[in-house]
Amino acid sequence: MNRILFVPVFLVLAALLTACDKEATLVASAPQEFYDFPQGDNAYDAEFETFYQQYGSYVLYRFSDNDFRWNGTTRLLYMARQAEPAAIAPAFDFIKKACLQDYSEERLQSLLPFKMLLSAGVHQLTANANQPTGYDTVASNLGVYSGLNQVTFGYANAQLGSLTASQKLDLQASLHRAFFTQALSRAKFEVPAAFVALFDATGNSATAYRSLGFLEYQRSYTATLDFLMFVYAALRYNQQDFSTRYLGSTLDPSGRTALKYALIRTYLSEEWGLAINEINNRAL
Repeated sequence: MNRILFVPVFLVLAALLTACDKEATLVASAPQEFYDFPQGDNAYDAEFETFYQQYGSYVLYRFSDNDFRWNGTTRLLYMARQAEPAAIAPAFDFIKKACLQDYSEERLQSLLPFKMLLSAGVHQLTANANQPTGYDTVASNLGVYSGLNQVTFGYANAQLGSLTASQKLDLQASLHRAFFTQALSRAKFEVPAAFVALFDATGNSATAYRSLGFLEYQRSYTATLDFLMFVYAALRYNQQDFSTRYLGSTLDPSGRTALKYALIRTYLSEEWGLAINEINNRAL
């Protein structure tokens, strides 16, 4: 079993900056954390080790609070529960079938984060000074979360097998979006220029967002956020369902949503090799 040292990127940068300034004051850094990898001797541990050797991405089912919550400067107001042992293999099988199998090895090299965390649940935290932790945990499971250098899958639990077909399609689209989010954050690719050209948030409001070609109202929009929303929707809904939800003279008065949707479908198919119709209607 190999001992792997995970050193946060911000600590490396701090060390380099300090080394460049001989007069810099030495300060204590955060504790370094060590992990055994692979994390066990199960069949899936061997698979995770092979996966890391092929793609350079760790799959972890035991992780610290910092692994999930640290975002470089503060801790996220979310928490992730440790995976249920019996659900680890089914969870990774779902990730492969719902997402990873859809990309070439070259594309996966771009999409995959530093680590994937298999969790029994991802939950939002809300402030509560009366709690010892200072927070309440929201009961609903977010399912998928993209953090600083990780994507967390929140259904490494017994509930995965009992999810409805619709819920599984939600998870599938969320996984794709999370990996695209990671790749964009590491500048592995850029939002296509043709999509950026269609983006305009001028006059955005709760009543005007549809005419601007946005799928839902957000107080603050960027071209990246808009792009990721269209990635999710294009992979979640087949063409008929998307049309019912988002198109037509009432829902898309300017026609800009239709233009973005057509562009995204072409882009995902031609640039990423995704079989969109198959993904839309996949039995998971």
